[in-house]
Parts: sequence; C-alpha cells; structure tokens
Amino acid sequence: EANQREDALQKINNLIDKFENQYHVQEKSVQETNNGNPLGN
Repeated sequence: EANQREDALQKINNLIDKFENQYHVQEKSVQETNNGNPLGN
C-alpha cells in the first residue's frame, strides 16, 4: 500500500511538471508574439 501511494504521488508530480512546462511555454510564446510583431487586435 505504501508503494502504491508512492507511485500515485510520483504520477501526480509528473503531471504537475507537464502542466507547468506547457504553461511556461505558452506564456513565453505569447510574450514573443507581443514583443515581435504587432497583433491584429
């Protein structure tokens, strides 16, 4: 049971890492768009 809990925590941490990485990538590309080219809006 302790092992299962460790596995679950590991999976959750991996998911959080993935989401954080995706978020930072999106954030960065948005900033680049704002800085680089004027947006059509």
